[in-house]
Amino acid sequence: MIYSNYKLVEQGRLGTVKDYFFNPPQTIKEQASGLSTNTDQPEMAELANHSDPAIFLGEVNGRVYRYFPDDFDMSQIGDQDPDIDFRKETALDETTRLALREQATCRFKKQEARDQIDSEVGDVLDLLADMGQLVEFAIIAVSAMCADRAGIIPLTDSTAKDYGLRGAAVLKAVADGQLMLRSSFETPEKMITTIMPRYSLVQKIVRDRYINPLKELGL
Repeated sequence: MIYSNYKLVEQGRLGTVKDYFFNPPQTIKEQASGLSTNTDQPEMAELANHSDPAIFLGEVNGRVYRYFPDDFDMSQIGDQDPDIDFRKETALDETTRLALREQATCRFKKQEARDQIDSEVGDVLDLLADMGQLVEFAIIAVSAMCADRAGIIPLTDSTAKDYGLRGAAVLKAVADGQLMLRSSFETPEKMITTIMPRYSLVQKIVRDRYINPLKELGL
């Protein structure tokens, strides 16, 4: 669950900052002050559950966003200054969500994933080679079906069966969970809101910075 609050900064020589502050109830503080630092003690293990669980996500339009585990008892964080408007976010709007994804915590998570892919799967050139083979298969299959549909190069029965068997093998692997596709854990809207706009921007840049300038030069 995500909570947010205003971060209020008062400028000046005696300026102050009002922000979220982990302030567990006094009873917890009193218990901690009477215990040693031996974490083998059951009491210390229990108090470890009262450490600040907040994960800083970022700041958007003056509000700071933090993630708390869904099973965390929010009463354990203690009272918050009413001026900061500390509140639970029931649903982030798309602009805020995308803005947070561009900040440190999400970027760190993305880099962790990239590092693991590089270590366990292969570097960028390895992945590019893999993508090339997948694209090659897709291009040939689609081209064969288009040529057959147009009556230009009819598919033989054996070729059609070969492509059918390949397609059936892929679908079976997906159904059995042996092949994971990005679309299996992201919504269809992802393609419209992220992938296609990026693709479209690339084409716009190619048109405006390369194709059209070369046409103007007569090339």
